[in-house]
Amino acid sequence: MKITPELIIEVVCNYFQLQVSSVLTTDRDKELVRARQISMYFIKKMFIGLSQAKIGSYFPGKTGNENNKDHATVFHAIKTVNNLKDTDKDYKKYINELTLNFMSGSIEYPKPKQVISEFVLNENNRLKNEVMRLKLNIELLEMEINRLKIDKQKTPKKEFINLINPHPDKKESPFSKIPSCTNKEYTGYREHQL
Repeated sequence: MKITPELIIEVVCNYFQLQVSSVLTTDRDKELVRARQISMYFIKKMFIGLSQAKIGSYFPGKTGNENNKDHATVFHAIKTVNNLKDTDKDYKKYINELTLNFMSGSIEYPKPKQVISEFVLNENNRLKNEVMRLKLNIELLEMEINRLKIDKQKTPKKEFINLINPHPDKKESPFSKIPSCTNKEYTGYREHQL
Protein backbone atom coordinates (compact mmCIF):
# COMPACT_ATOMS: atom_id res chain seq x y z
CA MET A 1 0.00 0.00 0.00
CA LYS A 2 1.44 3.31 -1.08
CA ILE A 3 1.49 5.98 1.62
CA THR A 4 0.09 9.31 0.52
CA PRO A 5 -0.68 12.49 2.48
CA GLU A 6 -4.39 11.67 2.15
CA LEU A 7 -3.79 8.19 3.61
CA ILE A 8 -1.82 9.69 6.51
CA ILE A 9 -4.72 12.02 7.30
CA GLU A 10 -7.17 9.11 7.12
CA VAL A 11 -5.05 6.86 9.37
CA VAL A 12 -4.60 9.60 11.98
CA CYS A 13 -8.33 10.37 11.93
CA ASN A 14 -9.21 6.71 12.37
CA TYR A 15 -6.65 6.39 15.18
CA PHE A 16 -8.45 9.16 17.08
CA GLN A 17 -11.87 7.87 15.91
CA LEU A 18 -12.71 11.08 14.08
CA GLN A 19 -14.33 11.67 10.71
CA VAL A 20 -11.90 12.85 8.02
CA SER A 21 -14.49 15.40 6.91
CA SER A 22 -14.52 16.86 10.45
CA VAL A 23 -10.73 17.18 10.59
CA LEU A 24 -10.67 18.81 7.17
CA THR A 25 -12.65 21.80 8.42
CA THR A 26 -11.54 24.99 10.11
CA ASP A 27 -13.18 23.91 13.39
CA ARG A 28 -10.96 24.70 16.39
CA ASP A 29 -12.21 21.81 18.55
CA LYS A 30 -9.30 20.43 20.61
CA GLU A 31 -9.50 16.88 19.24
CA LEU A 32 -9.77 18.05 15.65
CA VAL A 33 -6.81 20.42 16.03
CA ARG A 34 -4.74 17.61 17.60
CA ALA A 35 -5.50 15.24 14.69
CA ARG A 36 -4.81 18.00 12.16
CA GLN A 37 -1.46 18.88 13.73
CA ILE A 38 -0.35 15.25 14.06
CA SER A 39 -1.32 14.64 10.42
CA MET A 40 0.83 17.60 9.34
CA TYR A 41 3.69 16.28 11.49
CA PHE A 42 3.58 12.83 9.85
CA ILE A 43 3.23 14.24 6.35
CA LYS A 44 6.37 16.32 6.93
CA LYS A 45 8.21 13.27 8.37
CA MET A 46 7.23 10.95 5.52
CA PHE A 47 7.58 13.43 2.66
CA ILE A 48 10.77 15.29 3.52
CA GLY A 49 10.94 17.21 0.24
CA LEU A 50 7.37 18.49 0.58
CA SER A 51 7.18 22.20 1.37
CA GLN A 52 5.11 23.45 4.28
CA ALA A 53 2.94 25.39 1.82
CA LYS A 54 2.25 22.15 -0.09
CA ILE A 55 1.42 20.34 3.19
CA GLY A 56 -0.95 23.21 4.00
CA SER A 57 -2.72 22.65 0.69
CA TYR A 58 -4.13 19.36 2.06
CA PHE A 59 -5.99 21.24 4.80
CA PRO A 60 -8.64 23.97 4.51
CA GLY A 61 -7.64 27.50 5.36
CA LYS A 62 -9.50 30.27 7.08
CA THR A 63 -11.82 30.79 4.13
CA GLY A 64 -13.33 27.34 4.64
CA ASN A 65 -13.60 25.41 1.37
CA GLU A 66 -10.28 26.53 -0.10
CA ASN A 67 -7.31 24.24 0.55
CA ASN A 68 -4.80 26.81 1.65
CA LYS A 69 -3.48 26.40 5.21
CA ASP A 70 -0.73 28.92 5.62
CA HIS A 71 2.85 27.57 5.74
CA ALA A 72 3.22 29.30 9.13
CA THR A 73 0.30 27.22 10.46
CA VAL A 74 2.01 24.04 9.27
CA PHE A 75 5.30 25.18 10.83
CA HIS A 76 3.50 25.87 14.13
CA ALA A 77 1.72 22.47 14.03
CA ILE A 78 4.98 20.55 13.45
CA LYS A 79 6.78 22.54 16.16
CA THR A 80 3.90 21.96 18.62
CA VAL A 81 3.86 18.19 18.03
CA ASN A 82 7.67 18.01 18.33
CA ASN A 83 7.49 19.80 21.68
CA LEU A 84 4.52 17.86 23.02
CA LYS A 85 5.88 14.43 22.09
CA ASP A 86 8.85 15.15 24.38
CA THR A 87 6.85 16.62 27.28
CA ASP A 88 3.38 15.05 27.15
CA LYS A 89 3.08 11.29 27.75
CA ASP A 90 -0.19 11.06 25.77
CA TYR A 91 1.34 12.73 22.71
CA LYS A 92 4.41 10.49 23.02
CA LYS A 93 2.09 7.44 23.00
CA TYR A 94 0.13 8.75 19.99
CA ILE A 95 3.29 9.42 17.96
CA ASN A 96 4.93 6.09 18.91
CA GLU A 97 1.86 4.00 18.05
CA LEU A 98 1.21 5.80 14.78
CA THR A 99 4.91 5.62 13.85
CA LEU A 100 4.89 1.86 14.43
CA ASN A 101 1.81 1.54 12.23
CA PHE A 102 3.43 3.51 9.41
CA MET A 103 6.88 1.91 9.69
CA SER A 104 5.67 -1.68 9.97
CA GLY A 105 3.49 -1.26 6.91
CA SER A 106 0.53 -2.59 8.86
CA ILE A 107 -1.59 0.50 8.71
CA GLU A 108 -4.49 -0.40 10.93
CA TYR A 109 -7.67 1.52 10.61
CA PRO A 110 -11.17 0.19 10.54
CA LYS A 111 -12.82 -0.28 7.20
CA PRO A 112 -16.18 1.51 6.87
CA LYS A 113 -18.10 -1.77 6.47
CA GLN A 114 -16.38 -3.17 9.56
CA VAL A 115 -17.29 -0.10 11.61
CA ILE A 116 -20.91 -0.23 10.46
CA SER A 117 -21.23 -3.97 11.12
CA GLU A 118 -19.72 -3.54 14.62
CA PHE A 119 -22.15 -0.70 15.32
CA VAL A 120 -25.11 -2.76 14.12
CA LEU A 121 -23.97 -5.75 16.19
CA ASN A 122 -23.52 -3.61 19.31
CA GLU A 123 -26.88 -1.91 18.77
CA ASN A 124 -28.55 -5.28 18.19
CA ASN A 125 -27.08 -6.66 21.43
CA ARG A 126 -28.14 -3.54 23.33
CA LEU A 127 -31.69 -3.85 22.04
CA LYS A 128 -31.84 -7.56 22.90
CA ASN A 129 -30.74 -6.77 26.45
CA GLU A 130 -33.36 -4.03 26.69
CA VAL A 131 -36.10 -6.39 25.47
CA MET A 132 -35.03 -9.02 28.03
CA ARG A 133 -35.07 -6.40 30.80
CA LEU A 134 -38.57 -5.26 29.79
CA LYS A 135 -39.87 -8.85 29.65
CA LEU A 136 -38.51 -9.47 33.14
CA ASN A 137 -40.22 -6.31 34.40
CA ILE A 138 -43.51 -7.44 32.83
CA GLU A 139 -43.21 -10.85 34.52
CA LEU A 140 -42.51 -9.20 37.88
CA LEU A 141 -45.52 -6.92 37.48
CA GLU A 142 -47.76 -9.86 36.54
CA MET A 143 -46.56 -11.77 39.62
CA GLU A 144 -47.33 -8.75 41.83
CA ILE A 145 -50.82 -8.41 40.30
CA ASN A 146 -51.51 -12.11 40.94
CA ARG A 147 -50.26 -11.78 44.53
CA LEU A 148 -52.58 -8.84 45.13
CA LYS A 149 -55.51 -10.74 43.63
CA ILE A 150 -54.83 -13.69 45.95
CA ASP A 151 -54.52 -11.39 48.97
CA LYS A 152 -57.80 -9.71 48.05
CA GLN A 153 -59.55 -13.08 47.76
CA LYS A 154 -58.24 -14.22 51.16
CA THR A 155 -59.38 -11.07 52.97
CA PRO A 156 -63.17 -10.75 53.39
CA LYS A 157 -64.85 -7.56 52.27
CA LYS A 158 -65.92 -6.80 55.83
CA GLU A 159 -62.29 -6.55 56.92
CA PHE A 160 -61.58 -4.08 54.09
CA ILE A 161 -64.50 -1.98 55.26
CA ASN A 162 -63.27 -2.22 58.86
CA LEU A 163 -59.87 -0.94 57.80
CA ILE A 164 -61.50 2.15 56.35
CA ASN A 165 -64.01 2.72 59.18
CA PRO A 166 -63.12 0.61 62.26
CA HIS A 167 -66.48 1.41 64.03
CA PRO A 168 -69.22 1.44 61.36
CA ASP A 169 -72.01 1.67 63.97
CA LYS A 170 -70.50 4.60 65.83
CA LYS A 171 -71.07 7.95 64.15
CA GLU A 172 -68.11 10.19 64.75
CA SER A 173 -68.02 13.90 64.37
CA PRO A 174 -65.25 15.19 62.11
CA PHE A 175 -64.16 17.32 65.07
CA SER A 176 -63.98 14.43 67.55
CA LYS A 177 -60.31 13.84 66.90
CA ILE A 178 -59.35 17.43 67.68
CA PRO A 179 -58.17 17.64 71.28
CA SER A 180 -60.21 19.93 73.48
CA CYS A 181 -58.52 22.69 75.38
CA THR A 182 -58.33 21.80 79.08
CA ASN A 183 -55.31 23.85 79.95
CA LYS A 184 -56.21 25.76 83.12
CA GLU A 185 -53.56 28.38 82.55
CA TYR A 186 -54.99 29.16 79.17
CA THR A 187 -58.56 29.35 80.37
CA GLY A 188 -57.49 31.35 83.38
CA TYR A 189 -55.57 33.72 81.19
CA ARG A 190 -58.68 34.25 79.09
CA GLU A 191 -60.73 34.97 82.19
CA HIS A 192 -58.05 37.29 83.50
CA GLN A 193 -58.11 39.22 80.26
CA LEU A 194 -61.83 39.64 80.41
